[in-house]
Amino acid sequence: LTYTHLVERLRPKEGRLLLAHFMHDFTPSDWPQIHKSETVDGYEPFCNFISNRFDYLVYGGITAQRDGEALQKRRGWKVPSGDPVALGFDIKPGSPLDPQDDRAYLKELGVTSDFVIAVGTLEPRKNHETLYRAYLLMQQRGLLNKPLQMIFVGKPGWNNDDFLTTLAADERVKGGIITVNPSDRGLDVLYRRALFTLLPSFYEGWSLPLPES
Repeated sequence: LTYTHLVERLRPKEGRLLLAHFMHDFTPSDWPQIHKSETVDGYEPFCNFISNRFDYLVYGGITAQRDGEALQKRRGWKVPSGDPVALGFDIKPGSPLDPQDDRAYLKELGVTSDFVIAVGTLEPRKNHETLYRAYLLMQQRGLLNKPLQMIFVGKPGWNNDDFLTTLAADERVKGGIITVNPSDRGLDVLYRRALFTLLPSFYEGWSLPLPES
């Protein structure tokens, strides 16, 4: 069965069923340069199908709804009723554990000073390279006389091998910029102990990266 047939089978012969779909964002359409080509190629046909076959859309944030409805109007598709949801805003911080445990964990990661964190998959659209260049610029201008480490928190994603190779080979930032993919427990330690968070993304179409930061 095709996806179309599966969707149509959900509709009752009598009465009414509201067909709803959740849409994270529309960046593969609006920002194709920061996505895989196979994602970009299939995304607008998918959005076309969802827009014209579903009655109601739930969007991952106000920005996603704005972008989605703008795309629907540009392409002449149906613009279903919809509402945004605020993803991640009910996240509660973990209970502080023994400070000695925190220090031991940070030492294990190589954290030896005050630090800041950027949370997100290590891929081009998250724009970690700008933070790397900023760190080098601060070094050149003598702004890091007091030690400060920058921690990239997340796992490697698409099309970032060259940047990660450069980062690992650059002796100027050795020990200064650290990449980690922690457990939830480790992430909680990093959030609680960081001076502040950084969000350098080129564009975010849904709300989760904001509470992540």
